[in-house]
Amino acid sequence: MSQARLSLPASADDLAHLTPADWQAVIAGEPAAAARWMLKAAELGHADAQTILGQWLLDGHGVAPNPTDAVAWFLKAATQGQAMGMNMTGRCFENGWGTEADAFIAANWYRQAAGKGLDAGMYNYANLLVTGQGVKQDQTEALQWYRKAAALG
Repeated sequence: MSQARLSLPASADDLAHLTPADWQAVIAGEPAAAARWMLKAAELGHADAQTILGQWLLDGHGVAPNPTDAVAWFLKAATQGQAMGMNMTGRCFENGWGTEADAFIAANWYRQAAGKGLDAGMYNYANLLVTGQGVKQDQTEALQWYRKAAALG
């Protein structure tokens, strides 16, 4: 990644021209600088950046841990249809990270992530189906989702 790419993105157009290698270079960079860059990209509306920033806010990667802000960024990504953002929104609601725990809301987000083909969403939704948390218990449907997730590796 060139030095010019390390500067904060100024527009969504800047982000649209980044390669996967560029993104990896940002992610692998010094944590505080990477977090500043990711925050700017998230503010510009980039759903992947919003999801990454949300995870970093949960983990305290380059920023102070802030589960409340994390769930807000996951929700922004989720409402744009980003599957991992949906899954992580579900995780926040299931576990009460930055929000009140609510298995019904978690199941809704997991179901949407699963419907988009995300293996983690399938697995997490199946877990709630097995236990009947937030949804009607349905071990047959849970097994179907576990099998779909397993088929994806």
